[in-house]
Amino acid sequence: MKTKQEVGLDTSQPRISYQRALRARFMWQGETHAVSGCSLDILRDFLQHHGSIALADHPHHLADALSCLGGYGELGRWQAIDTLLLYKVVLPLS
Repeated sequence: MKTKQEVGLDTSQPRISYQRALRARFMWQGETHAVSGCSLDILRDFLQHHGSIALADHPHHLADALSCLGGYGELGRWQAIDTLLLYKVVLPLS
């Protein structure tokens, strides 16, 4: 996984706070899920769906963001969301 500095993005501030990201909810396949409580498969599918649309020309950015989900627990969930937001992916989180 590349750092945000390596891809030339402004990383002075996260796009979403750790607490806000983990408290966020989203709709997926007709059901409401919490970022912190849903399975990684559901979260990955949700992020991949929205990321693949916005990053169709840059699939490596999507792969970098989704790689954060592997083995990092809640920190990885936040990092994946923050990375996609940094790449200007619109995620319908509430």
